[in-house]
Amino acid sequence: MLLLSGGIGSTHDDITYDAIAKTFGVQLEYHQPTLDLMTKYVKSKGAQDSKFSEEHKRMAYFPEGSKVHQTGDLWVPLVVTKNVHILPGVPILFSRLLELHGALFQQDVRLTTENLWSTERESDLAAALGLVQGNNPGVTVGSYPRFTEKGIQGVLLSFEGEDPEAVKQAVTEARASIKCEDTIPAKHITN
Repeated sequence: MLLLSGGIGSTHDDITYDAIAKTFGVQLEYHQPTLDLMTKYVKSKGAQDSKFSEEHKRMAYFPEGSKVHQTGDLWVPLVVTKNVHILPGVPILFSRLLELHGALFQQDVRLTTENLWSTERESDLAAALGLVQGNNPGVTVGSYPRFTEKGIQGVLLSFEGEDPEAVKQAVTEARASIKCEDTIPAKHITN
């Protein structure tokens, strides 16, 4: 799941829907229920003219095949294209959409995570970590340099996946090819 925020307004730099449509190779299409809600909203605010310019209509021009989740009293919907959830960048609208559609973001996925610590430079670990990742596609392998005022002190290595045995296998491979420890110095756990 990918969550995107912003770029869905009416100005030239609001290109999120365009970019998502291009990414998935689909066209854009007007979503009439959203246009209707926009019209209702504008009228409720006392606007004399409820007609929209093409720029206004862009806010209801979604990637073809998107699932559109209307949002109660708001005209702004949550638009989902494949695994991409598109929300407005305006903080109050973003928060409201998350509140109203929270169930869409809940996943019953149990992840196993194991961490190792290496005092080697991250660039010296790159090839070995790349092999571990390639051999274990169900595991996400991450490397995170840790710094102090004196410079890099080491690299936190993270192995995460849904299958505990796959995570264990990736950690075993990493231990065999990288100088590392199980114990992470306390000062580097959270920074």
